[in-house]
Amino acid sequence: AEQHKSSTQKSISKSKNIIIKKLRIRMREARAAWRENKKDRTLKKKFKKAKLALEQAKGESKIKKASIKKLNEMTHEKSLGQLAADEEGGNSSMDICSGSSNQPPAAPEVVETKQDPEATTTTNDAKRKVFVSNLSFKVDEAAVRKLFSECGNVTEVTWLEEEKKGSKVFMGCAYVTFSTLEGASKAVQRGEVHHMKRDVRVEYSRDRTKMMSEVVEGATSCFVGNLPFDLDEKDLEAWAGGSAAGVKKIFLLKDRKTKKQKGCGFVEFHKTENLRSFVLKNGSLFKGRKIRLRPK
Repeated sequence: AEQHKSSTQKSISKSKNIIIKKLRIRMREARAAWRENKKDRTLKKKFKKAKLALEQAKGESKIKKASIKKLNEMTHEKSLGQLAADEEGGNSSMDICSGSSNQPPAAPEVVETKQDPEATTTTNDAKRKVFVSNLSFKVDEAAVRKLFSECGNVTEVTWLEEEKKGSKVFMGCAYVTFSTLEGASKAVQRGEVHHMKRDVRVEYSRDRTKMMSEVVEGATSCFVGNLPFDLDEKDLEAWAGGSAAGVKKIFLLKDRKTKKQKGCGFVEFHKTENLRSFVLKNGSLFKGRKIRLRPK
């Protein structure tokens, strides 16, 4: 009976967690939609409603857990009372009423925990590496090392390349690894650096190649979110690389009534490889805003 009761409680708790998870996703989606256009009152109301539903579900879950805990304590006390009544002679090794034992308590088991040095090293390696984009296609390793020499000692420069007609082609991006965390931090703090007639962007390394694999063959369009509201199509086209990067068309979404921009749009390219290169900019800063890209 106890096992059945425990199983039922776990099932209820699991169902509650699933509901809370769904409400949290719904709240995040509503918040993202509202942030895209904060002037839309309807979106704001939907976000508040979703947030309230999540908070209520969390509150009910806490009350439920507290009730279950209290019920378990009462059941446990009842079991101990029954055990005391069944005990004969009063010479039990456990004093049920006081909760104390006639035998010395067992020494607590000591579990030795060791820090994984390899995991620490891996984390530090990631923090020592920065992603550098919008490099000149004429740049070489010596020029990159010289560019970041003031930040610290550069231990490695890795070019980002793609297969094109049987050969590897430089994509204007590179990973630069420093010998110290301080060197990488100084490089990132510079943000943008003018080098070889280009505004080179520097930020901490992330797995950008993952999004490249999400671009299916034949795809040429990309959704661009979190754009500045005072942006025009020429600005976005220039940021995307213009005709040199294969940009075919720029489309900014606007409100039907007010004709004001919604802070998002689409960039269409001539070729799939142009789109794959473009998605590497996901998360990059543009006029102080972190841009979100989603290939279509």
